[in-house]
Amino acid sequence: MKYTILLVFILLCILQLKIVKPIEITAITFSYNEKKHFYSSLVNGFNEYTRDKGLDIVLDINILTPDNSTAEAVDFATHIDNLLSKKTKRYDIFFYYGSNAFRYSNNFLNLYNYLGNDVLDNFAQEILLTGDYDGILTGIPLSMDVSALYSNKDLLKKYGKSIPKTWDEVIETGEYILKKEREENPETELIGYNGYANREGTLPSFNEFLHSYRDSKNEPLPTDDETMIEALKQFKYLMKSLSSESIYQSSDGFTINKLFDGNAIFLRFWYLGKITPIYQATAIPGKIAGISGTVGVANNVGISKYVSEERIQASLEFLKYISLKEVQKKYVIGNSLMSATISLYDDEEVCSIVDCDIVKDAMPLTITQFDKDAFGSEYYNQKYTDCLFDYLYGNKTAEETVKRIKSLTGIHKLNLKTDDSIIGIIIFIVVILTLTLIVGSISLLFIKKFEKRYIFLPKVLWLMTILGSIMIMTSIFTLYGSITEFKCHLNIGLMMGGYYVCIIPILYRLIINIPKINSYSIWVRNNVILFIVLMLLIEVILNLTRIGTPLYKVKKVFIYSADEKNFVKCSKLPGLASAIFYIEITWILIVVLNMLFLLFIEWNLNVSYYEVRGIVASIFITTLSMIMYFLFTGLEIKNYFAYNILYVVTLYIFSFSNYFFIYGIKIIDPLIRNNKLEDREELKKSSYSATKSYSINRSSRSFGTTNNSFMMDGSNKSKVVNNRQSIIKNSILRLHYVKTFEHYNP
Repeated sequence: MKYTILLVFILLCILQLKIVKPIEITAITFSYNEKKHFYSSLVNGFNEYTRDKGLDIVLDINILTPDNSTAEAVDFATHIDNLLSKKTKRYDIFFYYGSNAFRYSNNFLNLYNYLGNDVLDNFAQEILLTGDYDGILTGIPLSMDVSALYSNKDLLKKYGKSIPKTWDEVIETGEYILKKEREENPETELIGYNGYANREGTLPSFNEFLHSYRDSKNEPLPTDDETMIEALKQFKYLMKSLSSESIYQSSDGFTINKLFDGNAIFLRFWYLGKITPIYQATAIPGKIAGISGTVGVANNVGISKYVSEERIQASLEFLKYISLKEVQKKYVIGNSLMSATISLYDDEEVCSIVDCDIVKDAMPLTITQFDKDAFGSEYYNQKYTDCLFDYLYGNKTAEETVKRIKSLTGIHKLNLKTDDSIIGIIIFIVVILTLTLIVGSISLLFIKKFEKRYIFLPKVLWLMTILGSIMIMTSIFTLYGSITEFKCHLNIGLMMGGYYVCIIPILYRLIINIPKINSYSIWVRNNVILFIVLMLLIEVILNLTRIGTPLYKVKKVFIYSADEKNFVKCSKLPGLASAIFYIEITWILIVVLNMLFLLFIEWNLNVSYYEVRGIVASIFITTLSMIMYFLFTGLEIKNYFAYNILYVVTLYIFSFSNYFFIYGIKIIDPLIRNNKLEDREELKKSSYSATKSYSINRSSRSFGTTNNSFMMDGSNKSKVVNNRQSIIKNSILRLHYVKTFEHYNP
């Protein structure tokens, strides 16, 4: 009995072990060797915390370093991209730079939906928002890197100078001390300022410098030409007066060496803690006292959305843990790192470890923000750096440099200004002149001399056809100015709707022109208004169904070149609206195919001989224009001029070909017709009445005359195939060769 009890006890212990098996989660980060212990101690602290709280969560971390991998800080971001592109479930938690939030917004949880204000309010909001991209909070800040000015305390004391608060003071103090030191020791290796303007540091250094040129603490990064030019000139003057090109382009290692050997008056670098007694770290100076250029970069923590809900909840516990004030103080501040929990900088113990005044003097610690669509590209960063290099170390002027920099992020658009390009005004003039021609030609309908040329359609239907061409032509104006989603929808609406309006009157005439009695022609002839309204109603319904379901979004196309132009274009979205759009295209295609069928039947009718050929020419060119339109809108065209010219030319040909081959060509009618215009009275007299019987002219059906191209003898007639397909085929062919009506009624 006692053995049975012992066995049951052992089994219960085994089951209990299985039941309480902890949830295992894994994190990944990159660190240089000197900071590796920070992550290890943080993870160990969390695991102790979960044990004390009975949370049954165990965190493991994979720390990539230059020693155990080929990764560097930049490569690590790409490594994360590769992992997330495969929707890996190996890692739950990712450490990343806040500036890369845009890269991971589709792969990380939106923490706004998981963390409350009790967690998020622990951080400075301007730092927290570095993890926000398009309303998705991809991560929260574990720590932050801040820039600082290191001032040589010994040299300042020696010459009775104070730590500078403005750039003018930096230059004045630096020039004075350099002069005195060189007088004392001409061989001195002392430098005035490092600049930190190498290939990796130039872009953040200049934008930090530009940031210091704000007029007040709450202003955003200045972008006006005057301020940027002034900042550029001062940035270069610092190099000329206190440094050199080689020092400005020196590596991080050079700056770190100077921090320890004391051979510099001022150094700009990221805050590393109180690592040397030689220098005092303070906030970056500004153009005016009280305005600091210090910027912060968040080191964020995010959670993958590809792992199980259980592991997500466990990972959220880690994020809540690092948000605790005591954790930030122990692990972040304790490792001489800066925390995004600003209230800590009022703690005397904290200020004995780090220089609290750097953050206090820089508050509100504005994070330099750029257009993330552009700034997130390494190509953009490289081109921006190229512009700065060409100014600092080349022959470009500050004015030229500002213009080139703005070209990198500036969105160019068609307009009537000629200072940038004359393409906009040229297109505008051509379109206006064409519209004037089209509208002016309407008067021909009411001039007796030209009436005979326009008897193919009633005047009101001619006006409808012309209106369709005008609608297509005016769609070009939606390309001017700022491109919005509304303009994208208006453009396609005018183009497709205009073409539909243009062809409905033609379809009406082709139906009633069928040279054989049929109920369809009779109904259309007797209900012309109802027919037009019903056809228009179909297009209206298709367009109304798209309301509320966006078809397009505005897409920025960045060329990342100071010599090219960025622009905005309409990008089609998948979904219901897109499906309706293709239904609309299919419907118009069905209408056009029916028109082609009717055009084949009526190909040889004398009364519409030239009109039929004009309509076919119009459909052919229109089809080519549509193919061209869908091809180039689907291609990644990255040339501003090529994209806009292709777009405009396509729409112009689309519009003008419909106008010219259906209506405009009749202006030169006598030049292209062999018969006299008076002979066209046959068409005017004819009402194409489908309400009364008419028969095909016998001469058109007589296959033995020389005037007929469709020949058939009596022996062949006796061999006519009786199946339905052959009957239909023969009937269509006979109609195709019909030339006149034997009977018609006015």
